[in-house]
Amino acid sequence: MSKSCKGLVAELVKCLSESDCVTVENRTFRDCAKEQTPCISSECVDEEFGRQTLAGINPLSIQLVKEWPLKSKLDPAIYGPPESAITTDVVEMVMLGRITVEQIIVIFCCHMFTKGKDQWKEVYLPGWDSTSGWLWKLAKAQFLALDSGYHQLISHWLRTHCLVEPYVIATNQQLSALHPIYRLLKPYLRYTMKINALARQGLINADGIIEPTFSPGKYNMEISSATYRELWRFDHEGLPADLIKRI
Repeated sequence: MSKSCKGLVAELVKCLSESDCVTVENRTFRDCAKEQTPCISSECVDEEFGRQTLAGINPLSIQLVKEWPLKSKLDPAIYGPPESAITTDVVEMVMLGRITVEQIIVIFCCHMFTKGKDQWKEVYLPGWDSTSGWLWKLAKAQFLALDSGYHQLISHWLRTHCLVEPYVIATNQQLSALHPIYRLLKPYLRYTMKINALARQGLINADGIIEPTFSPGKYNMEISSATYRELWRFDHEGLPADLIKRI
């Protein structure tokens, strides 16, 4: 973290403590926070954004980059050339020479594509003018929308709700109600099938609540199905196998 940014909370407290609202009017931080426009540097906001991304609710999508330059696996006939615009020069420029591409362990990125247009052909970076500044904010908002969609559809729905159904069925069919493992699992498996059935009726169904709410839209269930088909393996669900397959 740079010397100019000690953390978003610390910067906010510093901003408020130096304001007239606190020093002159002697009002509480809580009251002033409702009226005071935060004077936090964009650099600090970006660093906090990065910190929350890596330490946030969806670490399951962080994987080691195994191929460089990045290339998409989407059909080139539909989406254009697969080569990414995120090049070595772009990455090293953002890192300000503090680390090279060869030294990068983890990279967390998102991509936006539209049929009929080249994919991965626009890289958004922080800028000093208003246009590039707002484009950078929109890019971060787009990233969060895609990341939340991945979290809800893959990490939450698929890997939490769907994949536990076989365990619920096997536990109830194969174990006695007096079996120690059955008694251990029962509180955790209770109501799971009912909740999933209700979700299929009103949440993830066509034209349900999920489609107009989450960023993938009508492709919500297609993404979940494809992820299950391509990525899920029973023997990779526990530790350390889950971590090993990502490196």
